[in-house]
Parts: sequence; C-alpha cells; structure tokens
Amino acid sequence: MQLSGSCPALSKTWKAEQLLWRSWTDEHIVYNVSSGNTHVITPIAVKVLKFLQDIPSTRDQIAQHLVSENGIDLDDELVTYVERLVADLDKLGLVLPLS
Repeated sequence: MQLSGSCPALSKTWKAEQLLWRSWTDEHIVYNVSSGNTHVITPIAVKVLKFLQDIPSTRDQIAQHLVSENGIDLDDELVTYVERLVADLDKLGLVLPLS
C-alpha cells in the first residue's frame, strides 16, 4: 500500500519530547520533563513515543514501524489510527513537529 496524503500536516516529521517512563503490566505513565505533566498512555502510544524518541518520523514512517514491529497489515484503518494518535499526543504536548 502506498501511503500519501494531500494535507501538509500529514507529511510533518514528529519527535517525542524529553520523557520519563514508568510501566507496569498493563499501565504506562509518562512524565514530560519540559511541561511537568504526567499522562497515563496506551501500550501503542508507548511504542510510538519510544520510536519517535529514537527516530523522528512522519506519519507514514510511524505506520510502517507499527507494521514491522507488530506483524499487522498496513491499511487505511491503521493510517487513520496513527493520524489520530499523533494528533492526540501533540495535544498532550508529548510530541513536537519538526517540519
């Protein structure tokens, strides 16, 4: 599947803020060093944030990473999910756009 978007926001490169982590079996908490805010996040958000800490990436690169890490199919549903997740992480101040 070729990923493409006509919206400029979809081609932004994102990076994670400086974050501290605490995880238990089924709960994950992240502390944003810059803002001082703490958030409970989902396991998939943890994967995305840790990926973005290592490699600033676009929406398409995030989706490809989730496909390769989780053995799932790349489809429109996943791309839409990634778009919404990144938007939510941005609203929480956990990611920043680089471009």
